Amino acid sequence: MKITQPASFSSNIKTEILAICVSASDPTGLPPELDEAFGGQLADALKHEEFKGAAGSILPLRSLGHTPARWILLVGVGDWSVAHHRLAGGATGHFARSRGATDVAFATPAGGTQEEGDNELLQAVVEGVLEGNYRWNKY
Repeated sequence: MKITQPASFSSNIKTEILAICVSASDPTGLPPELDEAFGGQLADALKHEEFKGAAGSILPLRSLGHTPARWILLVGVGDWSVAHHRLAGGATGHFARSRGATDVAFATPAGGTQEEGDNELLQAVVEGVLEGNYRWNKY
């Protein structure tokens, strides 16, 4: 599984699953560029689906050619804590495995800027993805 976090957000990221971190305090906080690529329909989908950004919750949406990514996956990170990022990563890994995806990119509404403490959050996401993507298949 290839997991990336772009240095800055772009709706043109080439990946199978573009996971957008959404907080519980601002569940409609999408990157404007992404919402514009969908003609404002992503924000509308968030309202209609009542997506709250709870830790580990997901809202998978097909990109339908609006972006190079096959899936846009809105992923709840709750209160932005390390534990909630791990849950978000786990939900993303499980979704990726269920779709046979091998490439995931994570983005935050702020564009994935590297601030102090982000390394710990990124590590939690990666660990979560690997745990969620794990499958015992010895037998």
